[in-house]
Amino acid sequence: MPLPQDIDELADELHHTKTAIARMRERQLELEEALAKLVGTREEGTISFSTQSWKVSTTSGLNRSLELHDPEWYRERLGDRFDDLLTTKVSLRLSEFRRATSDEQRVLMEHMVIKPKKVAVKIESAEVA
Repeated sequence: MPLPQDIDELADELHHTKTAIARMRERQLELEEALAKLVGTREEGTISFSTQSWKVSTTSGLNRSLELHDPEWYRERLGDRFDDLLTTKVSLRLSEFRRATSDEQRVLMEHMVIKPKKVAVKIESAEVA
């Protein structure tokens, strides 16, 4: 049978560890935000900056999705390009969207939801990079 003091000791250590991890995760986010401000970001793409010690890269982008709409509505307006531009679940094929005509893009953008992605910050030791 487990002893209460053993359970208390392990539970206390687990609690302190979880609290420390949460604080460290919060600090990590603060540091990533500070590095992103220093290095800069693009609306979409990567920016890198190197020092003697580190290479810091920020990568950001936009998530594009379409508001729920009848697929036939899109099929009528996009014709043969429907299957190229949209998947079966009516989500955007970004590579095709970028090559679409302005009229096709306009049709899609009427119901597009655009949200910025979380900026990713990557650091590499200069010795490894």
